[in-house]
Amino acid sequence: MAVVVALTQNGFAADQGRKRIGVFNDWQAYTLKTGHNVVCYAISVPKDTSPKTVVRHGKRVKISRGDVYVTVTNRPATETAGEVNVVIGYTFRKNSQVSYTIDGHRHKLFTMDDGAWAYDAKSDKSIVRAMERGKTLVVSGTSGRGTDTKDTYSLAGFTAAHNAIDKACNVK
Repeated sequence: MAVVVALTQNGFAADQGRKRIGVFNDWQAYTLKTGHNVVCYAISVPKDTSPKTVVRHGKRVKISRGDVYVTVTNRPATETAGEVNVVIGYTFRKNSQVSYTIDGHRHKLFTMDDGAWAYDAKSDKSIVRAMERGKTLVVSGTSGRGTDTKDTYSLAGFTAAHNAIDKACNVK
């Protein structure tokens, strides 16, 4: 879990107003105060990523990616609850989609730069319900260079982390 702690110190929650609610197996839950508003989010990093290397210009090279994580976020000030987001650590291929697969059930997310989101609040809600019941999440995407990647996440602790952020942000 040290990876998530390091990530949240340097990535999504670098703000001074960040407070950890708790660690729930493979997920962590945080609140983040921005002015008078509070944001609550659950975050996890992949257990496995692939590929580790690719062949470029006839040579095998190690893939270099930035931060890779999944969040589910509540923003009460904008009435946003359970927003699913993937940060992939590279710029996605333009006009591509991400395959977000939970125990074999596939959802599609739209991409922008290095992030991916569900198309609407109804999709977010469906994905979060599946994550609460699921065991494994696999995120598959394609980089701007054409490299296909697959990141595998554990969903152990997701339900507890999600419940914690709902409670912290008074989401019913």
